Amino acid sequence: CFIFAEFATNQTKRIIAMKNFIKKYCCLQKGSVISGSLLIAGTSIGAGMLALPLVTSYGGFFPALAIFAVCWASMVATGLLILEIAMGMKKGSNIISMAGDTLGTTGKVISWTLYLFLFYSLNIAYISGGGSFILDVFAGGAISVFGPLLFVTVFGMIVYFGARVVGRINIMVMTTLVVTYFAFVALGWRYVDTANLTNINWSASLVAMPVVLTSFGFQGVVPTLISYMDHDVKKIRRAIIIGATIPFVIYAIWEWLVLGIVPLEGPEGMRSMMEAGGNVLQPLKNVIGDTNINVIHIIFAFCALLSSFFGVSLGVIDFLADGLTIKKSFKGKILLSALAFVPPLIITMTYPHIFLVALRLGGGLGSALLLGLLPVMITWVRRYRMNDTTSYTFPGGRAALIAIAVVAVMAVAIQIAYFV
Repeated sequence: CFIFAEFATNQTKRIIAMKNFIKKYCCLQKGSVISGSLLIAGTSIGAGMLALPLVTSYGGFFPALAIFAVCWASMVATGLLILEIAMGMKKGSNIISMAGDTLGTTGKVISWTLYLFLFYSLNIAYISGGGSFILDVFAGGAISVFGPLLFVTVFGMIVYFGARVVGRINIMVMTTLVVTYFAFVALGWRYVDTANLTNINWSASLVAMPVVLTSFGFQGVVPTLISYMDHDVKKIRRAIIIGATIPFVIYAIWEWLVLGIVPLEGPEGMRSMMEAGGNVLQPLKNVIGDTNINVIHIIFAFCALLSSFFGVSLGVIDFLADGLTIKKSFKGKILLSALAFVPPLIITMTYPHIFLVALRLGGGLGSALLLGLLPVMITWVRRYRMNDTTSYTFPGGRAALIAIAVVAVMAVAIQIAYFV
């Protein structure tokens, strides 16, 4: 007994020492730059990874990197603009209240509409992609309406139980996502054919901009980050820049792998899958013959989609509860869940291959206007009409604001031209 007690005591001391080591040297305590960066990165990385290789395949790998760089810079800039705006407002203000406080009732109505449009579009994409995954893996292509219905029934129920349950499950999902990503990189690089990476078409690469903008979206979490990091502007600024750069690196490696493995042309190529309105799972599965690697990238892709679905669904439910003043009682949560899931489910079941279309609409109109153009408008009014100054000012003056607005307007114009 004495030997066992001594062993247990030593083990406890080791655990405590390890926790202190992590807190001290890994800086993962609340309010640290690394933890804030991971919050930004986790918000950005998601189901867009299933669409990025498809929408960038026409332009090629190197033009895709250029589009990534432009969208990354634009979204980092708008994230810092929201930081500037939020530092001059009351604690807990979100982009809706920012628009209402600066642009009046019209701005609030517009931001409300854009918010719902963006996140309903994203949920349509996630339900479509999740339903397609279920059909491909478990049903071998059964009647298409059952996949989305089963996806919403199972994972929508998890969202219904709230952030605590979702948070616990999402830890497992994100852990699996990270492990399978690195496993796929380690095992899949040898299938890369560098000849597939030589395609360059700059004009075709612009088509990808709306989806890329959506894939770098994180601005909604900036007000939370400000409170989380105790209004320390320097730390928040670093967390935004580092956190947005992590997805850039991950997306670039993912692009190199997928575009290097799957050719543009041919029956199993990117063009065929793009025209079918699918995602990258099927062409990867067809080109790579290794069953183990196929299982890894399928699990990775589903975890990316599921983590995004959880985050967006919780955001929509909280937004509706606040905006419609619905209490989260038993009946209230049922009503909120119905409002969050039923409209996108009906659309998905009516149009089963809407995954890419929904992401394009969400990015080209929702992300570009709500997360790109609106922060510029709010900042312009506060700076140059209201003469409001805060403890942080995004550098570059009017020229920087105009440049950011140009990127957002380009994304909207590209989206409109694509559908016209």
